[in-house]
Amino acid sequence: MPQGQRIYGFMSTTCACDACQEKCEFVSGMVSPQDMLRWQRALKEGFDAWAMYHLAASPGAIVLQNGQTRRIHTVVMARRQDTGACVMFLPSRRCGMHEDAPYGCSHFDCTMDLHEGTQRSYAALVDIDLDWATNGPYSQLWTQLQALGKTVEAPEVARQRLRHP
Repeated sequence: MPQGQRIYGFMSTTCACDACQEKCEFVSGMVSPQDMLRWQRALKEGFDAWAMYHLAASPGAIVLQNGQTRRIHTVVMARRQDTGACVMFLPSRRCGMHEDAPYGCSHFDCTMDLHEGTQRSYAALVDIDLDWATNGPYSQLWTQLQALGKTVEAPEVARQRLRHP
């Protein structure tokens, strides 16, 4: 994704400080339906194999709806078996797909306040929830990843390991 990309009305961020890189070590970046479409167009028939290696099913975000909490299952970047870091996080502490990173990586950083982060998350989660309601390609991919055991822990569990929450 070229720098300065706008998704859901928000511009991508550029911070790559230690606190932002730490998230690459412990927390999986959320993939949006728009990311999936962009990658499917770019990879064409190679997308399915790429997705099975690079993506995982997450229990997802906890949301409040009508006074009840529930989860919106999300597709995220997979984690390395050996270190637990994102599969795209290189030993050089750089992202191997920085220019085409998913929304949950490219549009969030440690400099934004809770309100900004919540607005950005909400925009993608609405899109993801709509896909689930219509049994769209995003939810179908999540179901396939989950059935194959390609899963990660819940984001709130992963975030507990962060030194810079």
